Amino acid sequence: MPSQGELILRLLLAATLAGVLGVERELTEQPAGFRTHILVGLGAALFTVVSAYGFQAIVGASTPRPEVSADISRVASQIVVGIGFLGGGAILKYGASIRGLTTAANLWITAAVGTAIGVGLLSLGTATTGITLVALVGLRPLRALVRRYATGRDEFVIDADPSIDLSNVLSVVRSSGAAVEEVRLTEEEGEALVRLGVRLSRKMEPGELAAKIALVPHVRNVDWSR
Repeated sequence: MPSQGELILRLLLAATLAGVLGVERELTEQPAGFRTHILVGLGAALFTVVSAYGFQAIVGASTPRPEVSADISRVASQIVVGIGFLGGGAILKYGASIRGLTTAANLWITAAVGTAIGVGLLSLGTATTGITLVALVGLRPLRALVRRYATGRDEFVIDADPSIDLSNVLSVVRSSGAAVEEVRLTEEEGEALVRLGVRLSRKMEPGELAAKIALVPHVRNVDWSR
């Protein structure tokens, strides 16, 4: 059995790696930020450690057998089931708009990383964290580029107060030389979500237009890369 110090280091590493994954979600103002990811990764690691080593002293004291086998897969399966509730909550927060899928998947990976660190697979947990960050951050521009060339337009997602005047947003977009091809507005729980399908001019970059839209009154956040 590993020492208490080694087990504590596993918990610290699981929390650190989970926090690293959560920072990316925090920067994009998603419902589950780095604190949530830290709790998920740390909890998964602790459950796994307890399953693997927590009952050995108790059972070993009541039986002549010096070794006790633990079925870690039972706890791991319960982690998989439990994380589904958190992921489902991140998705359902925005109703039928399916926002939050990436956050839910990130929580799923975070639990997997925590479980791996808990059983001592430190290299695998660290490597998975690196691969996940590449997928979340490094591939984001590529995804936006593929979408842009596939559809010929960019999609802007605007979080705003329900009191927002949509005509102000459309005015800013059109004054920038862009053509608005689709507008979808949904309101839910004191929040307005505006999706714009926009065809930009060759001189206009999506980031420039997003910065202009962000200056419209009652706009909280603008994202064009999702």
